Order: sequence, then structure tokens, then C-alpha cells
Amino acid sequence: MSSEFLCQDLEAKLFNWFAGRLNASIIKRSSEMKWNHRVVDLSAENNGEPIFGFREVSYSDDGTPDGYGEPFMISETMDGLKELVERLQKALAEPVVKFGDDT
Repeated sequence: MSSEFLCQDLEAKLFNWFAGRLNASIIKRSSEMKWNHRVVDLSAENNGEPIFGFREVSYSDDGTPDGYGEPFMISETMDGLKELVERLQKALAEPVVKFGDDT
């Protein structure tokens, strides 16, 4: 079994787990799912006290942020971790994402 197939299978399993956790039965898997790492203002989850975190932010078709996932800071390889650090550095250059209280 190829490592690419294993990664796709793991990605599908993780997506299904997150979708179930978010009770998001309307989310449909797309081969062109739009997401990136961004800094998210998590103050609403911290009783209004300032707190920020790196999150995988997903986007609706019109490009507006529509949700975020739990922290995901692991990789199967050192090269994968280096790529993650590069994506996080790019996230620091972007504006902070703040979601409404209903997210």
C-alpha cells in the first residue's frame, strides 16, 4: 500500500471525525477544500480574555473564513514539520481571523 494512499485514507478519516465532532453533516468533502493556517482570536472561548492560536481555517466558496479546527502540530517526517513551520510563518503575516460568537 503506497504512502500516498495511506495519507489520503488518514485525511478522510480525520475529516469524518472532525465533521462528526462539529455536528457538521452538511459539510461535503471536496478535492479542492480551501484552508490554510491562520492566527485566530480565541478570546470568545476564553471568557473574553485575550488569547490567540494557530488553527487550520477553512473558507467558504466566496473566500470568507467559515470555521477552524483544533491545533494540528504533528507530521510523519521532519520535512513535513519544516513545511508546517513555513505555513505558520506565513500565517503570522496575515491579519488575525476573528469569528462571531456563533462559530
